[in-house]
Formats: sequence, structure tokens, C-alpha cells
Amino acid sequence: MKQSPALFSPYEIAAAGIAGFYFFFAVTVWSGATLAMLMAVISGIIGWLGGRCPECGKPALKLYLANRQTGIWSWWFVSRWWPERECSSCRAPLDVA
Repeated sequence: MKQSPALFSPYEIAAAGIAGFYFFFAVTVWSGATLAMLMAVISGIIGWLGGRCPECGKPALKLYLANRQTGIWSWWFVSRWWPERECSSCRAPLDVA
């Protein structure tokens, strides 16, 4: 059975999630709205988990770390500010659906 093409590319999913995170985080800082902070967290999770490489499964927001183990709290230090367009692990294009 042939799989239908995806509506959004992994790059677009990750970019929308991280842009939403930045937007809602800014709203939280300026207004102190708790709901905006919740939306920022949800957008960040969507950006992190939604934009994965179709070849190797690496998140588009994660830095490539060869042979390096990271702990559960070190995700902040291995995250990018903006998602990559080409997977740094397997070189697959992430900006095509």
C-alpha cells in the first residue's frame, strides 16, 4: 500500500513548535499569564517530538553528538535555537514533505 505524502515536513513541524514556544514565552514574560506558559511548554514539546528525521529519527532541534551519552536534564544543552533543514546525523533533507 502506497503511503500518502505528509502535509508538513519535519522542519516545518519543528519550526512551528519552536516559534510557538518563543511567542507564548514572550507573552508570559510580558503579561504573566499562566495559560500562555502552558501553551509555550506544549508548543516546545510539539517542536521537539513532532519534527523528527524520517530516516534516523533524530529530532530536528537536537545537536548531533557522536558517541556521547547525555542525561535526562541535559536536553537544554544539546538543543538548537532553530531546527536544522538537513539532518546532521544522516544528511537526510528535513524541509521536504
